[in-house]
Amino acid sequence: MWTDRSTLSAPVDLGAGWIQTSEGNPISSLCKHFNIKTRKTDYDNDILYWKDGKEVKEKDQNVAEKLYEQVM
Repeated sequence: MWTDRSTLSAPVDLGAGWIQTSEGNPISSLCKHFNIKTRKTDYDNDILYWKDGKEVKEKDQNVAEKLYEQVM
């Protein structure tokens, strides 16, 4: 878990953005130890943002998902 604040003009989170199977996961223990807030989520309630901070609209997300499926 690390937020790089020196490489780009904006902070970039590197890793541990999503904790899967929190029960027994050492990342969950670290979050509790350092009082890092977590919240339950799933693929249906994610929010994507453009680099300017504006929210990516659903129609644009759908286009991106279709493009991703084509290359996979």
